[in-house]
Amino acid sequence: MSYFMNCIYRAIRIHRARKKLRGLFTTCCHIRFDANGEFAGCTIKDHCGPL
Repeated sequence: MSYFMNCIYRAIRIHRARKKLRGLFTTCCHIRFDANGEFAGCTIKDHCGPL
């Protein structure tokens, strides 16, 4: 596999992993962002245990 294709494949895997991780967090956490869109904190929802 060429270097270019290897970089694209790696980027796709990272993107997919980030989407899965975001799904886990949004399912079990209330996520807060500040006015600039930066992460401000989170709390665990009642139906989920500690991560």
